[in-house]
Amino acid sequence: MILTVAACGQSRSDSAVDDAPVGNPTVTATVSVGEGPLLDVTVDPSTGTTYVTSSRDDLLSMIAADGGISAIEVGRAPAGVAMDPSTHTAYVTSLAEGAVSVVDIASRVVTATIPVGAAPQGIDGDPSTHTLYVANVDDGSVSVIDTETRTVSATVEVGNRPGGMGVDPSTHALYVATTGLN
Repeated sequence: MILTVAACGQSRSDSAVDDAPVGNPTVTATVSVGEGPLLDVTVDPSTGTTYVTSSRDDLLSMIAADGGISAIEVGRAPAGVAMDPSTHTAYVTSLAEGAVSVVDIASRVVTATIPVGAAPQGIDGDPSTHTLYVANVDDGSVSVIDTETRTVSATVEVGNRPGGMGVDPSTHALYVATTGLN
């Protein structure tokens, strides 16, 4: 599968995307990674490494800032990926296993598997509170994970088929998108 990289930032002297002025986004590269579908992508801002899940081959692909590509085998049918830049730890949801794989990026090893709800997909975190949120599509819930203990501290019913999520780091509020369909 192909990951398309686009530069959409402001043109500034300290920007990594100096050639892409506001209002003029451009495709800067395409990269072949994994057997798709590719379901999620995130970037570790401290290293510039991009992480991509590919559900058909059970891999978390890593694209380094210098263009080098490597991969780590994670749980079956990986979907969502979140990154804690302070610990260089990736968290990957496994649709088929109902779990989250904890990946130590330095050693490139899955160090733990945390059971969550049915068909976990969306994932986001609040590094300042060491909290991770996982949208469990098939049971209408969000699992709240304490990343320090690697345990589910709460499960919150949120409605039908939750998917995408976002955390406001200033208020620690979680926003969850649901389909609202039965």
